[in-house]
Amino acid sequence: MAAGIIVFVAFVWKVGPGEIWQGVVNVGWMFPVIIALGGLRFFVRAYAWTLCTEPPPRLTAGQAFSAVIAGDAVGNATPLGPIVGEPAKAAYLGQQGSLQPALTALAIEYIFYTLSTAGMIAAGTIALLFAFELPPALEEFSELAVIAIAVLLVASIAILWRRAAGVRPL
Repeated sequence: MAAGIIVFVAFVWKVGPGEIWQGVVNVGWMFPVIIALGGLRFFVRAYAWTLCTEPPPRLTAGQAFSAVIAGDAVGNATPLGPIVGEPAKAAYLGQQGSLQPALTALAIEYIFYTLSTAGMIAAGTIALLFAFELPPALEEFSELAVIAIAVLLVASIAILWRRAAGVRPL
């Protein structure tokens, strides 16, 4: 925690407190709302982690919240980002004796993150196809990519829904 405070103070010192305060003033009355939404996002992710595990042992909301915050901090503080930030969540919980549920929750989070990212890429590609006149080869490739993503999404959801042997909890 001390290292985090030192990094925070160094960051504020480098940017300048006046510059930071001016940014807060520019955002205005929405600043507390933005902070609250950011905290709510972390809380929802942590709560989802608790739902991804089955007793015993089940993660508590406090354990999951601490792990999500720790992993996000490590991911933001290092150049490797999610490559080290996500496993840091499981490592943090492993220190508390909750490694198995943490790995299960991390795997489920990765699955849903990947599926939602694929969906957003497909949606963006569809928007691109409607908004711009593309060269025929690029348009055809984009249409095939959207179809492939849709097939993969449907197949993934079907596999997860049926809880196939390869996707059972750890």
